[in-house]
Amino acid sequence: MVHGDQPDTRDTFIEAYDAATQVWGVAWNLSTGLYWSHPWEFLTLDSQSRHYINKRLGLNVAISGQQGPCDARSYLKLLDDLRSRFGEDSYPVHSFPDLSLASWMYKDPSDEPVQASAVDEGNTENKQLKARHTKPFRLQLRSFRTPSKTFSRMDAFLKGPRLIFCSTGCEPRRT
Repeated sequence: MVHGDQPDTRDTFIEAYDAATQVWGVAWNLSTGLYWSHPWEFLTLDSQSRHYINKRLGLNVAISGQQGPCDARSYLKLLDDLRSRFGEDSYPVHSFPDLSLASWMYKDPSDEPVQASAVDEGNTENKQLKARHTKPFRLQLRSFRTPSKTFSRMDAFLKGPRLIFCSTGCEPRRT
């Protein structure tokens, strides 16, 4: 659609894309709309895809301003770079839909939590880790007559990433 030898088409796209990013409420969701309309032609740059492209594929997703969407030329350059790599057998993804799926399935090794059994009281690094997770936070339950309850991050840390225990002794719930 936009790739090819038609400079007029690319120039028209660049003008329209850059104009659309100036509209209030339009940001990275513009690329998502393009992807939804033509998933084999356009890349979605939602937060998962940007993270995957940066961390796993090693490509830089340009931003404008403070976390704003990239301009049209950067977007098209990224599309062209990815299309040229899709043909490689060793490349992790081979199409934009494949990239989108892979980004939602991707687990960054640097984001993995430390297992509770690895926490050693004598280790300074582990003490700092424990201190960071013991700061209490409040969860406001949206039920009439139900007060907010205080939960401990350390409880969630020690019991596993998917369980949160109430500090008042209530039953654990999945998050």
